[in-house]
Amino acid sequence: MRAMALVALGLSGYLAYTSPPGAPPPAGCGPGTGCGEVLSSPWSQWLGIPVVFPAMLVYGAMLLLLFGIEPEVPRRRQRWAWLGLAVLAMLAGGAALWFVVIQAVLVEAFCIYCMLIHAMGLMLSALILIFVPVAKPLPPTPEVPTAASTAPPAEGEPIGDSGTGSADAESDPHHVGGGAGQSPATALRPIEPGPTPREMGRLAALAIVLLSVMIGGQWLFKPPTHRVLPYDLGAGQQWEIPFHEFPRLGELDAQVALLFFTDYTCPHCRDLHHGLQAARERYGDQVAIAVLPAPLSEQCNREYGSASSVFEGGCAYARLALATWLAHPEAFEEVDACLAEGRQPPSLEEAERFATDRIGQSRLRAAMQSERVEAMLQHGINLNGAIRRHQREMGEAVTDGVPTLLLGDRGVLIGTPAGGAEGLFEILERELGIEPAQPR
Repeated sequence: MRAMALVALGLSGYLAYTSPPGAPPPAGCGPGTGCGEVLSSPWSQWLGIPVVFPAMLVYGAMLLLLFGIEPEVPRRRQRWAWLGLAVLAMLAGGAALWFVVIQAVLVEAFCIYCMLIHAMGLMLSALILIFVPVAKPLPPTPEVPTAASTAPPAEGEPIGDSGTGSADAESDPHHVGGGAGQSPATALRPIEPGPTPREMGRLAALAIVLLSVMIGGQWLFKPPTHRVLPYDLGAGQQWEIPFHEFPRLGELDAQVALLFFTDYTCPHCRDLHHGLQAARERYGDQVAIAVLPAPLSEQCNREYGSASSVFEGGCAYARLALATWLAHPEAFEEVDACLAEGRQPPSLEEAERFATDRIGQSRLRAAMQSERVEAMLQHGINLNGAIRRHQREMGEAVTDGVPTLLLGDRGVLIGTPAGGAEGLFEILERELGIEPAQPR
């Protein structure tokens, strides 16, 4: 049991060590993997605290208490150790089952480190609850005749307190009878150092309360995880675009969700990007923007890419932005702004240094090597191409390329609006019905 507690504690500590943005990801568990999805999901935290930290406290306490049940330990200390182990076993077992269900049903991905911790927790909890010495009461002591008894002594039996009278009774460790005029004791005393059945019920109630606080905190205060944008195809048909899967500026549950297809090397895209930044300042939390790189370089865009030197670095910048999102979503906004500010993007070396300073070299390298980056890149390219083709089929004079701005279910903006940022504000307010945020 100590070995199981030590393994669970060590694995929890390892995940806690790798949780900060600048730390290397767990071995074999980089961004874009199933393990990475679990560790980056909202379910990996409780009220903003990574759940591995409470896990370390639970398994560390269990490991210490397991040294308190040695036979040579005083029975009073053994009793307190068993009380603590019983409630922690119920808590750890319930939490392990909860997080296994979370991975299987809600995240739909598994973390090998997490599953090993949960396996240790379930086995350890089962063993503790099997071996906990639930106190059993002594059987009642049969009534012993006293000197005051009215029954006559048997023939030849000595009268008084000699022979097997009070002296032997006092030496009997199970003797609970009283003296003359007293009834034999009927109160039962435990003979084991563990909790009584009633105490086990109270410990179970406490464990249920603690589990409810954990699960309720995760369920009630977790940020939303899914959002779908419809794209109307006409004739009652539509695409459902998973907004939540893309790099994002703003909150997932914002009133207005926009889908922005861009190329960091494209001058028109940069102009619209600056307008969207101004829109976020104007409308505040009302607006969230998903940024989908769709580079125009033929190096990664086989569908409608160009050989022009203007777009030559677009694929590399796109991969850097996507890798930043995978490795540390909170750093994406800064990296995106670095790539989009000014008339031209920074050099690739400068941009990589900037991203490395925000998320750490090992995390960035692991994300850049993830197959998920290339999949997201091609998804953006293909989706942008499909939207533009559909616009042409609807009779619009649309060419291949970027920028493309999907206004939720209110249509598509192709290219940059006339009038710059003010023209963009007019379109957003007219089509989406939003108003400037009130100054705080």
